Amino acid sequence: MPIPNASIEEIFAHNGILAKHFSYYTPRQSQITMALAVANSLKENTTLICEASTGTGKTYAYLIPAIRMAHDEQKQIVISTGTKNLQDQLFQRDLPKLLNILNKPIAYCQIKGRSNYLCLAKLDQANNDNWQDTEIVRHINYIKRNHRQTDWGEVGEFSQLEENSMAWKLLTSTNDNCLAHHCEYFDDCYIYKAREKALFADIVIVNHHLLMSDMILKQEGKNPLLADFDACIVDEAHQMIDIASHFYSISFSSKQIKNFLKDVWQANIDEAGEKEQLEQHIDLFRQQLDALNFYFLQIGGDKSWQFILQALGQQFLELKKTMSRLVSLLETMQLIGKNIQHCFQRSQKLLSMMNKIFDNQVNNSIHWYETYRSDFTIYLTPLDIAAQYSEHSQTSKVAWIYTSATLSSLNNFNLLEPLFDKPELSRYFQFFTQQLGLDNSTCLSLPSPFNYAQQALFYHPNELPEPAHGNFVEKLVDTSLPILHRLQGKTFFLFTSYRAMYQAYEILLKHELGCEFNLLVQGKQPKQEMLERFIKEKNSVLLGTYSFWQGVDVPGQALSCVIIEKLPFASPNEPVTAAKLAMLKQQQLHPFYSYQIPQAIISLKQGIGRLIRSLSDYGVLIIADRRIYTKSYGKMFRDILPNMPSTHCFNEVDKFLTDHEQGTNH
Repeated sequence: MPIPNASIEEIFAHNGILAKHFSYYTPRQSQITMALAVANSLKENTTLICEASTGTGKTYAYLIPAIRMAHDEQKQIVISTGTKNLQDQLFQRDLPKLLNILNKPIAYCQIKGRSNYLCLAKLDQANNDNWQDTEIVRHINYIKRNHRQTDWGEVGEFSQLEENSMAWKLLTSTNDNCLAHHCEYFDDCYIYKAREKALFADIVIVNHHLLMSDMILKQEGKNPLLADFDACIVDEAHQMIDIASHFYSISFSSKQIKNFLKDVWQANIDEAGEKEQLEQHIDLFRQQLDALNFYFLQIGGDKSWQFILQALGQQFLELKKTMSRLVSLLETMQLIGKNIQHCFQRSQKLLSMMNKIFDNQVNNSIHWYETYRSDFTIYLTPLDIAAQYSEHSQTSKVAWIYTSATLSSLNNFNLLEPLFDKPELSRYFQFFTQQLGLDNSTCLSLPSPFNYAQQALFYHPNELPEPAHGNFVEKLVDTSLPILHRLQGKTFFLFTSYRAMYQAYEILLKHELGCEFNLLVQGKQPKQEMLERFIKEKNSVLLGTYSFWQGVDVPGQALSCVIIEKLPFASPNEPVTAAKLAMLKQQQLHPFYSYQIPQAIISLKQGIGRLIRSLSDYGVLIIADRRIYTKSYGKMFRDILPNMPSTHCFNEVDKFLTDHEQGTNH
């Protein structure tokens, strides 16, 4: 039996509880330092920003203090992750394992977004639909037969059905079309049962999207998704800036309106019968949306919002008029049935959103749009979310812990000892803290346990041109071929754009390497399937964009080389980035050094972190961008590289790999 009131130091000691239960456990000072800092933040209700390098053991470093606080102090703690994979790992493996060995029984649960749960009303509706697609029918029947045997009706519980099955799009609800307590299936609803359990759990595991949804609902005074928790631990916190920015944006899409019109039509058929006037409004609305989509396709995706307003302003006005008339008509019909009443409420919200989107006088925000083959989306995105985000997180008496391997522009690969709340530390975390309004936070950066000087080699071929050169990607592939052949694959090719990735793929095929190597290209199959194949199948080369720069763990020699195409600067032509840079310039700040470089450094650290994942790993890092040597700012990027030997000569690469393969590199 463990010591009931064992201290953090006793739990993590070389002869402590973890060492007694895990034969592979080795005490790490960085892990103990982090656990003590987390415990203190939970106790004092402060905000801690903790950058913990890969290999620190940050999961246990925050879970153990969280378990102790939840059990001993009866506090509710929310743990938020950036990916569903980590969320499932915490819920299914790490948390129950630690609860068992610490002998601190508590109630815990996980909750995901509603798109992860079966909607019984949608299932009932699907049963009545005459589907022509036999695969969809087969999947729907499988879900119908098996959902009562699941605990939560959650997508992952249906093991024989892929998560990207078209059936799930038909059988899950959205915020717009959910009838909530007006639904006849409400008492059995999977999503509301999960939310109810979360209200009374001691530890609740969520993802960043659900956490942001809850924060916004609380700010708006609406029914929240989570109780008023006492502490929140945000893992993979480097993703929070982009996710928060997305949630504070307003969007209007033709697909969203088409789904609404489909629901109006169905409600009309089910509850009102034939009503010609309503159907005429729906037909007119669809015609206007199709015409508007045609105009967007003709204009293209690179015009300013002022240009769009001048070109399509009249069409926007007609669209609002049609929605306004539809709102009025649904208002006269709302007493007919609950579905029509719900459609009326949705129409009011959509009209309000359209008025905001088409208003050109919104301060500190940027309009931008995306076009697809049959749909378009218009966004209104705030340029500064710090005040909105901190309004909730900083004014309530809640402990907040943000942790990730990359939160600063500091070289934590080469730290010799933890840096804790030093005055000079705040400037390294400035990009993260200022974006989210976390200015009064305690900062901690922990060193890596890996010996990069022994485990890694930095290789930069001299013959590579700068990225702007017309044949840069071709040269990159050519200079990478020797190491691909030397390793027989085992390589990640990380790109900053799909265009460059597919160009490299085509060049590899021209070299007839599709037969020699197992070429895995992002977009051609699900991400998780790509990773599983990369690990299991020999001679694998994976080509990916930003989603493979982070949250990907391939320990061992299945991954022995990471090739980074170029420095990951956000495109200055991307509308939101361009607007932010212009705003910083107006504030008399240098946008390149105050925004673009810190952002690129954090992204680059994520990419580098894919290479070494354990104490026994070794591998070669290639950053193909000459600008780290030729530009004045290049030193800022060289300064965050791990302390490892570097070479411009492939013979040195070959020797490094041979020495490790023979076990002579010590």
